[in-house]
Amino acid sequence: MKIFIKLLIAGLPILLVSSCKKYLDVTPDNVATLNSSFTNANETQAYLFGCYNNLQNLSDVRHNAGFTTSGEVIFPINLNDRTTLGGGGGDAGFTIMQGLQNSGNPLLNFWDGYNMGLNLWQSIRMCNTFLDNVNTPLDLPAYQKTRWIAEAKFLKAYYHYWLIRMYGPIPIADVALPINATSDQVRLPQQTVDSCFNYVVHLLDTAIAGLPAVIQNTAAEEGRITSTIALAVKAEGTGYTGKSPVQWQSGLCRYERKGRETFLLRCSGPRKMATGAGCLQGCPDRRQRRRRHFVPVEAQWQCDSYERQHQEAADNPGSCYR
Repeated sequence: MKIFIKLLIAGLPILLVSSCKKYLDVTPDNVATLNSSFTNANETQAYLFGCYNNLQNLSDVRHNAGFTTSGEVIFPINLNDRTTLGGGGGDAGFTIMQGLQNSGNPLLNFWDGYNMGLNLWQSIRMCNTFLDNVNTPLDLPAYQKTRWIAEAKFLKAYYHYWLIRMYGPIPIADVALPINATSDQVRLPQQTVDSCFNYVVHLLDTAIAGLPAVIQNTAAEEGRITSTIALAVKAEGTGYTGKSPVQWQSGLCRYERKGRETFLLRCSGPRKMATGAGCLQGCPDRRQRRRRHFVPVEAQWQCDSYERQHQEAADNPGSCYR
């Protein structure tokens, strides 16, 4: 009997440990997972609106280097009054004019999301994740799916576009990498500036076809992307293509060479430097010139067209455009 009791005492911890191990392998209830974000159309739409988050945040002028570093506006006059700028750190963009920009802890850091910068790489990853899983919900109508995919593509293109304007040649994050990706997989190669802009323009082209030209239900959808908005962004982005480094941003001259590849814009015109490092004068080819002329005209035409329709609806309550 004593031997049995000793064996029971010795074996009881082993039984408890094994049972705990099986119990701990069970996922607790009410724990959000990636799959739960795409279980139905409502959850999928909520994830899409999460992709919009940083686009809304960019409307805050404190995140806009064009406003805070322009030297045309000082707000507030006393930069030490940080309460006006939303608390400590809100003056980061304004202090660049004071010569406080640095490489160790950059101000308006949109690469990592610090010092009034936004982490746009996270937003790009959300867009890629959405595009990978948008086909999961079974109750999502095809027409909504087409529009949501187009919106996600536009947002991905716009976030890339913002980073290109900030940093020049960047890696292109076209797919969402798995969480167990190796260090070699996450080290995406840097692309040339013209490749970056061409990627953005191509992505916008694929998005425009699935976007509505105008928001019909303004009460519920005001602020969502339309094809008119996408055309306007495409027109601006196309204006950068075919330009020389001096025309676009002279600070990129130090990126002329990396290995054997040119990271500045390369154009096919006849006037190139003897070194082949790039064209220091504007020499876009005929196709680039045609695109830079036609795309803004296309965007303006669509804007004017819907402006006329709205004016007709206002003047004639019985109009079909009403």
